[in-house]
Amino acid sequence: MVPIANRIFRLRVLGRLAEKAERMQNMAMDLQVMEQAAKEVGDAYVRRARGGSDAPVPDPTKVERRVLPAGRPAPPGP
Repeated sequence: MVPIANRIFRLRVLGRLAEKAERMQNMAMDLQVMEQAAKEVGDAYVRRARGGSDAPVPDPTKVERRVLPAGRPAPPGP
């Protein structure tokens, strides 16, 4: 299987790009990467941007971005 065809692989790459953009204080690039990640995890962004769905899409109340090393279980969240 081609790694880039795997959603998890793409999200890990996007996470690394977002961290690099943040370290460089490149907020425009960081926002673009976060937008792409939102598109990867679901179509909520696309439906809202295009206005295609009749069902309301709830506004996010909290956004948390964490990059974890591969192969380790995620720590318990709040």
